Amino acid sequence: MTTEEPAAASPPSQEHLALRTSLGLEACCAVVQAALGAGPFQFDSEDETEWGEAAGPGGIMVNVSRPYRKGTLQRWDPSVPRGCNVGVTLWPAASLNVAELARALAEAFGAPVHHHRTWLGPGRNATFHQQFAPGSVAEQAP
Repeated sequence: MTTEEPAAASPPSQEHLALRTSLGLEACCAVVQAALGAGPFQFDSEDETEWGEAAGPGGIMVNVSRPYRKGTLQRWDPSVPRGCNVGVTLWPAASLNVAELARALAEAFGAPVHHHRTWLGPGRNATFHQQFAPGSVAEQAP
């Protein structure tokens, strides 16, 4: 009799948003915390970026990354729209209403928020260009 190894659980998918702001990381996280109803952020940094991470409503996780140099987000991820200097990652994606959260962030920052990628697992991504401007519905970019 043989036994099969249990299948490895796939990692939760993640939604990737980006925006442009002059705010520093802690101020960005305060805006995200208020807009999404997230808990307190924990902060960390490395040579290219600094970030904050918090638990959001309904068991979601929120990561806000603000690299030190212009163009770093685009170098890491070519789907990040030009000019964006802050990345917001939300997971698990299955429990998210991305459009609602992106609109809330656009209103709170007073700036367009771009939903540009869904990470589905190692080597698997869905990329697109969906913009949420303050006071508007989602706009599909060509």
